[in-house]
Amino acid sequence: MQLNDVQNGSFRNNNVGDTSTHRDKRADRLLRFYKGQFHLFVIPISIIIAIIHLKFGIEYFGQCTIQPLIITYMITHASVIIVVSVLAFFGVITARCIYSPAGANNTNTTAHHLVLIVAFLTLILMSFSFAWLVAGSVWVFGAKSSVQGSDFTITTTYCPSDLYRAAFLLIIVNYVVHVVVILLIAYKQLCRNNGRVEPPLGGAMD
Repeated sequence: MQLNDVQNGSFRNNNVGDTSTHRDKRADRLLRFYKGQFHLFVIPISIIIAIIHLKFGIEYFGQCTIQPLIITYMITHASVIIVVSVLAFFGVITARCIYSPAGANNTNTTAHHLVLIVAFLTLILMSFSFAWLVAGSVWVFGAKSSVQGSDFTITTTYCPSDLYRAAFLLIIVNYVVHVVVILLIAYKQLCRNNGRVEPPLGGAMD
């Protein structure tokens, strides 16, 4: 009985150790991702795109009577972009300032936990963002055949021309951004599957 208990305890400890190691490896990959130069360009661009969404959504609030949800789409999408950008900023700070290859175990454990939380929340928000983008496409493209911006008294077809053009172009930009992100993730996964050695944290990607 005692031998079985010892063996079972050892098995459970091994499982916990394997899970912890797997989690740490995943966290290290995320830290490596947030440590790269990529976010230093993406975060400002994302905030600029969000500001453009907000500008048109607030300026023309309540004026797009053909489809009021177009403005709702733009304001909500901008809010999600801003939150994702803030999370990305926290990820960068965690990778560059909190984590240290030669740092204390407690500090690096905190960095691992933080970056996993950031990645989890980002995944949820990006999934919502894509679903919301699809909904926005239905509202914007669905109004294309009958929208007009010259006579606001015809409420069934009116939407300010500047607002509608901006919404139309921004949806295309958002699709391009989502495709680029998916391709980058696929590229990283392909490199990992092909056995490409990743640089150590704190090394060449600083």
